[in-house]
Amino acid sequence: MASYTREELEGMRRSEIRTLAVSDEFGMSPKEAVTAPSKDLIEFILSKQGGEKKASKKSAKAAPPPEEAPEEAAPEEAAEEEAPTSKTSKKESNAIVTRIDKLGLSLDEVEKSLKSEVGDVKQQVYVLMAMLKLMLGTTDLEPDDVDAEIAKANEEFEKGE
Repeated sequence: MASYTREELEGMRRSEIRTLAVSDEFGMSPKEAVTAPSKDLIEFILSKQGGEKKASKKSAKAAPPPEEAPEEAAPEEAAEEEAPTSKTSKKESNAIVTRIDKLGLSLDEVEKSLKSEVGDVKQQVYVLMAMLKLMLGTTDLEPDDVDAEIAKANEEFEKGE
């Protein structure tokens, strides 16, 4: 089981944190992960791995000492290296990720609904065919004639698609 610190988790993108939370290792439901803010996802992961204390101790031992930035770097180079994302772009990014998550859930619901509706249509067609056979069975037509007409209608329908 991989162990993550709060700092590591906060350095990840929301989509990565959400993927971790939903993984078999941590077991959050996808629906909860979509609606939970990033900080709640981080707390969930930390609690599932035994709390923040254990993770922090492990990472403190494994983490190398922080390196000091060289002071000789030219101001132009420092400005280029220092282009962190602004708070507004992070907010926009989180909003986009949230919208994508919600769209994904909506698509899943639509897919289930369509499958259900297709099943209903198949059932209705089956019942209509049975009623047609019954109705045609009460006439002077032979059963083979009815089956032949149904097969012919199916072929015509498939050609029309």
